[in-house]
Amino acid sequence: MDTLKELKRRSGISMDKAKVQESINNKVIIRRNIDPPALTADDWELFMSKEGAEEAAVALNNALAEAVNAGMSGEEVESAMHGLMSRLSKFGAMDTEPRYVLTTLLRRIFGKDYGDI
Repeated sequence: MDTLKELKRRSGISMDKAKVQESINNKVIIRRNIDPPALTADDWELFMSKEGAEEAAVALNNALAEAVNAGMSGEEVESAMHGLMSRLSKFGAMDTEPRYVLTTLLRRIFGKDYGDI
């Protein structure tokens, strides 16, 4: 038996409504438009003593705005940002604090449960 059909049957969702919802979700792209945030290396909680930390913060700001403005979901933006943050790890960008800053920004942009968007 098809598990998805069974779950929808149990939840009371008719297959027709589910198909319409899926069709609509695949055809509607929600875009947000933000300017790059003006966060400093201190705001991102990067290693301030490292030369280039401010440039790293600018790169993070620009990458965040670019990903959001490209229409990526919250999870996609987070994944893209983690890739950049990993490359900027010499500035401490993958430490807990900068990842928390990113989560805070994503919640501000996409809402509390940004992973569901």
